[in-house]
Amino acid sequence: MGKQKNNKTIKKDDMILPLLPLRGLVVFPYVIMHFDVGRYKSIKALDDTITNNQLIFLVAQKDLKSDSPSEDDIYKVGTISRVKQLVKLPGDTIRVLIEGVSRAEVKEFVQVEPYFMAQVEEREVSIENNSELEIEALKRQVLEAFEEYIRLSSKISTDILLTISSIENVGQMCDMIASSIFLKVEVKQEILNEFDPVSRMEKLLEILIKENEILAIEKNINQRVRSQIDKMQKEYYLKEQMKAIQNELG
Repeated sequence: MGKQKNNKTIKKDDMILPLLPLRGLVVFPYVIMHFDVGRYKSIKALDDTITNNQLIFLVAQKDLKSDSPSEDDIYKVGTISRVKQLVKLPGDTIRVLIEGVSRAEVKEFVQVEPYFMAQVEEREVSIENNSELEIEALKRQVLEAFEEYIRLSSKISTDILLTISSIENVGQMCDMIASSIFLKVEVKQEILNEFDPVSRMEKLLEILIKENEILAIEKNINQRVRSQIDKMQKEYYLKEQMKAIQNELG
């Protein structure tokens, strides 16, 4: 797309926050969502969050099977989030309602026990040095690919397209789309890693195009299998009818 590479990175003050590793989940900025927490360290981190400023750093863990991840088992880029509600569930489980605030990256782990605390760097990348026409063209391509994804997957309401299409901030638009589509953790993490909104759009478009190709192939396979099943059922039905006629004729 001929994107310029001299976008300005704006670094904000570092923050020290409780860090909560998530299994099978990537949280994006601007998104409100809930998930369940049951691990002791995670509950302790949430307790600290509530008693302080309600901010927590949410990151995905690399190994979904690990019940006690180390620093090396955690992705470094995550989302500073605000805890909006905690609900205690049976079995020492807590349901957490959060709102993603901004991307950040771990600079240093300052505490491991009784829960993770990390110094994180929040930063924004300006897109002022990019062509407005190129950005608009790329935005349209992403929205068209997302619309195709909705049509092929049949798992997402078309109403979300209207909501996302009205978002002016292209970085926010990408985060909302990425949070809506069904992808592996490591693929969603690739999108979260992109602090530059234009690079994020390009990465998301690349992923959407690939996913749409896979979904189209899956749809064709399903149609062929369904057609074959229907054919076999019709043949079986005709055979049963012939048997019934022959039995009647004696």
